[in-house]
Amino acid sequence: MPFFRFQYIVRAFFCDLGRFIASFPIPFVLLPVALSIACSVGIYLNRDLMETDYENSLTDFFPENSESWQNMHALRKLFIVDKFNAFSGISFLFLKKNLVYVIMASNRKNGSVISEHGLRCASDLISRIKEMKVSYQSAEYTWKDICFSTEEGICAEHPLTQTLTVLKNTHHIAPSMQPLLYYPTISIDGFLVDNTPVLGGVTTRQTDSSLIRAAAMRILFFLREAHSDEDAVVNDLWRKAFLKTVENVCYPGYSLYWSSWLSLMEEIQRNSEALWPYFPYLGLILLLMTVGGCCDGNAITSKPWLGIYGLLSATFAILTSTGILFYCRYSYVPMVMMMPFLVLSVSVDNVFLMLSSWRASKPSNTVEDRTAESVGNSAVSILITSLTDGLSFLVGNLTPFPAVQVFCTHCALALLCTFTYQMSFFTALLALDGRREVSRRHCLTFTKTIKETKDSSCGSKNHIINNVNNGWRSFDKYNEIFSSSLAAVVCSPFSKVVIVIMYMAYVAFFCYSLATVAIGLNVEHLLPRRSYVAMTLKMNDRYFSSYADFATVFVNQTFSINSRVDQERLLNLYYSLTSTDFSAPGEFWLTEAMAFAQRLNDSLVQEPRRAEMVLNKFFADNRYQHYLSDIGFEGDSLLTAKYMKMSVRLRNAGRCNYTRIAEILTRRFKESSLSGFVFHPSFLLVDQDSLVLQTLIQDVFAAMATMVLVVMLFMSSYWSVVWVGIAIVSICLGVIGILSFWHVHIDMISMITITMSIGLSVDYIAHATYHYSSAYGITPYDRLVVTYRHVGIPTVQSGLLAIAGVSALVFLESHMVETFVKTVFLVVVIGMAHGLIFMPALLSTIMPNASGEVRRRSIETRKNHKPEILPAIMDRWQSEEAPTELSSPKVSTYRRQLKSSSFVPRNLAVSRDLCQKDEEKLATYNSVVRPENGIKDMYLASMVPRQETNASTSALEKINGDLNRNLSNLKPMTCPMDLLRNLSSTVGKQKTAGEDIMGKAELKANQVDNDLEAQQEFVRMILKGDTQSRAALSSTLLEQKFKGKLSLSMKNEPNKVSKNNLPTSKAK
Repeated sequence: MPFFRFQYIVRAFFCDLGRFIASFPIPFVLLPVALSIACSVGIYLNRDLMETDYENSLTDFFPENSESWQNMHALRKLFIVDKFNAFSGISFLFLKKNLVYVIMASNRKNGSVISEHGLRCASDLISRIKEMKVSYQSAEYTWKDICFSTEEGICAEHPLTQTLTVLKNTHHIAPSMQPLLYYPTISIDGFLVDNTPVLGGVTTRQTDSSLIRAAAMRILFFLREAHSDEDAVVNDLWRKAFLKTVENVCYPGYSLYWSSWLSLMEEIQRNSEALWPYFPYLGLILLLMTVGGCCDGNAITSKPWLGIYGLLSATFAILTSTGILFYCRYSYVPMVMMMPFLVLSVSVDNVFLMLSSWRASKPSNTVEDRTAESVGNSAVSILITSLTDGLSFLVGNLTPFPAVQVFCTHCALALLCTFTYQMSFFTALLALDGRREVSRRHCLTFTKTIKETKDSSCGSKNHIINNVNNGWRSFDKYNEIFSSSLAAVVCSPFSKVVIVIMYMAYVAFFCYSLATVAIGLNVEHLLPRRSYVAMTLKMNDRYFSSYADFATVFVNQTFSINSRVDQERLLNLYYSLTSTDFSAPGEFWLTEAMAFAQRLNDSLVQEPRRAEMVLNKFFADNRYQHYLSDIGFEGDSLLTAKYMKMSVRLRNAGRCNYTRIAEILTRRFKESSLSGFVFHPSFLLVDQDSLVLQTLIQDVFAAMATMVLVVMLFMSSYWSVVWVGIAIVSICLGVIGILSFWHVHIDMISMITITMSIGLSVDYIAHATYHYSSAYGITPYDRLVVTYRHVGIPTVQSGLLAIAGVSALVFLESHMVETFVKTVFLVVVIGMAHGLIFMPALLSTIMPNASGEVRRRSIETRKNHKPEILPAIMDRWQSEEAPTELSSPKVSTYRRQLKSSSFVPRNLAVSRDLCQKDEEKLATYNSVVRPENGIKDMYLASMVPRQETNASTSALEKINGDLNRNLSNLKPMTCPMDLLRNLSSTVGKQKTAGEDIMGKAELKANQVDNDLEAQQEFVRMILKGDTQSRAALSSTLLEQKFKGKLSLSMKNEPNKVSKNNLPTSKAK
């Protein structure tokens, strides 16, 4: 690989950094703490960023430079509403943020709100609301003071609302209301009254369109425009009083649903406020898991404080990143509150990686060297994790949604700070805790547990050897069992068939789910589960979508009003837009003006002066005055219009039809060849939906390309990069498919989590692929054992920690949070399945051999470096004085020849207690191969052939006698490397599963490169107490027949053996 040696550069750099930090740890503890405090002050000083700007906050959830958003702002600038324009276009008035309303719906089957009881309840509700009073600066305001009023000072409201107010004290309301109860419209004294905005779920008589029943009534209240800060404050006070009043009102047989112009953003903000109580649960769960994962049952080597330090490190990183962005006055959105849950869950697992590297380091080294080795070995894995996670969030900044950009920026910077603090703050604390371990102080209380003596003091030979002998802790034992067992399962042919079937089922399932994926954002998904606004939106969609509000058609082109050609072009556009399945005639000033002129037996198509007189009469009429605001005249002339607007009534405008309505109306407007656009608030959601899928595909491809580039820096073969890329696609599609199965839409929220999932998925598959491609071994099983030994348990710990971190939010009733939790859970589960099962099975089949680069590095390592087998023992043997621990064997030893084909050391020393009864042989052997006793009892004696006897018992008795006579001549083995040299040279030649895959010729070629690694691996497994290796050795030793005359002889070299190394007189 071109960048293959990049990992060595990274490892070397962080090794030096770790050694430097271990030498001077205090500054690296104090500086991050000081920086975190300073950034926390920045958060406090700029806390106004967390205050929601209700006027503009909604823009964060829609695409930047969205055409519909630009059209909406253009309408607001051109058509300023200073008075009530009849009752046209609730949506248009809604844009001015001055509408509150309450829906009274019957909760009984076939119930009606236009019954006597229903009308009386509605009248009482209207009276309660209008009687509210609010106070501000010693002034009291009533409904009449703040209502949207006409020029005559009359509050503008629907005729049904006015009539119910007047009939409050009437004995029978229903008969008096009957003349108004028609649907959809009714004409009263020449005024057309539209009942569709206030009545829903209706049943009418076919003869005269009079109402039989109405399931719901929507009562609307329009407040005045806020022209000053005082007006805005008073309006908001009245709005809050309205919400409180409606919430406390209850009528039997009816349910109330309410909303206001600020309710949507307030409820979105409540999503983030609901997260605050869950932070203690998150901290407690992560604390328990990290502290528990850092303990190994030994009061000295356990490191529970490292779990706490890891949490502090991640917390300080989050405070630092947020403080930096707040100092820069960067934007803030409510969903940023989910960032700490994510960052803490995915970054605290780095503690386990660094702790695992510390446990694997040489106990005989100094704290500085062990810290350097730990940081160097774990830095590559942590860097891969941080790069992939951080870059996946940076890719999220490519989206056109401001809220997504803000969230991804906060997460990316937090992950960068987390990595920085991990390599500095946490490393310094690791070095300090290492000093505590060397001084043999208790892991919790820091008190010394053992008195220092000449033979057992810290740093003595005994202490060093004891560290090696006692290094076989429970974690390592279970890790070895886990690695060998899982590798055996994955390498089994039957298991591979099962794995293939499982994967094919997984692919079939997510392909089926992808076929039914739903795309689009429901506004309710931005709100808490039981939000009153969400319920109100559902009632609007259920009862008032048949006759919805109005779409605004804006024509930005100069027209001559008295020109027949221009009139026909405008009328053709209007009739075209109002004759679809989803539209109906609305309001257009030109049709009304032409009808007005016709009633005057006149026409607009005539000489300019006469036409202008007709228009003056039309706009002077009170019934048509509001149309003046629909036209922008050029100069003082009424015959030339620079721009104008018309309204189109929408029909069947439920959420499922938004896209079709937008497509039809937009297409028909473009066919007219006029300049302008069609706008409705639902078009904002349509624009968002159209960009979500496009943006998601773009982000997924960009993220995958970025992840592949990162993986290329650390992988040893091109094929490894290919398989990692395929695995990323598999995980991503699986997440999307299962989310679709769980009825999660592909919207702006899930787009964030899916993009995030790409970075998180790489953590699992990249580590497994990296270690497998870098591992040596003559068979795929050997390489998988090495791979699982490095990433098996840490991967499980990491996954469980991530799931536990987000599990604190399971009971939070929010669609946004629910999508986040589901995505993290799926990424962890599917990623672990790929990293521990699917990818190893694939790699062991496609790539059974180590790459040429790995073999070449292995040969160079053997030439330039001594093997890392029993490092502490090797150091002591080179000093011509044997360790004291090896000087007084509890039992005498003998050496015996093994078969040349046995996968065991030929001259590995074993206990003479093997010469006991058959039922005691295995138990005695197990006591020898345990690290505590196996290392102590490794002595070699020379062997002289003897004649074969008929009974092995007499041979064993002879051996016992020879041992007793010659035990005084025993000396320690000159060098433990003899163990390696005496291994069978035919280890790799045995028939294995790898031989069938590789072929005999390739196996023979690879044997030269892999022989020493295999020997080292087997000895290490024996000394570590691996179950399978010990069983194999035990079986071979016990089944061998004693052939030949056995005797022992050794040269007596007392000068080279220290006094402490000679056997005791009792042993003689």
